[in-house]
Amino acid sequence: MSCICLYSDIVSLDSYSGTLNGGESDTLNINYDTSQLDFGVYDYYLNVLKNNSTTISIPIRLRIIPLFLAAPLNVEIIISAGLVYLSWETVPGSEGYKIYRADNPDSEFVLIGDSPDNSFIDTAGSEKDFYRITAYYSETEIRNKLNE
Repeated sequence: MSCICLYSDIVSLDSYSGTLNGGESDTLNINYDTSQLDFGVYDYYLNVLKNNSTTISIPIRLRIIPLFLAAPLNVEIIISAGLVYLSWETVPGSEGYKIYRADNPDSEFVLIGDSPDNSFIDTAGSEKDFYRITAYYSETEIRNKLNE
């Protein structure tokens, strides 16, 4: 049995040789290097040559989805009455945002909260603090994208 793959620049197979009798099965590992691919769906066929004469085509679908979303843009900070009000542009596809704070830009940012929308009020912040905001998908959204 031999295997031929389209997208040979991203797909590699463990070496395999041998014979399987009727009713037997074996495992063939397929490895992907998707670092050069854009997000999207890639369909291809794994062609298996049987008895050096019959080709069996096995359809394979590879989905590349972003697990990390873009950083929120146009962050606005307003300090009033001892509170720090943060707001930013909505990131398409996000389910929520994690807000981090540090006392200087080179120190560790600590998670201080989570927000389902594009604003947050920090009740313990000060005008000397630094903030980092990240958007995220929910696990449900990731599962939905994998099943599209």
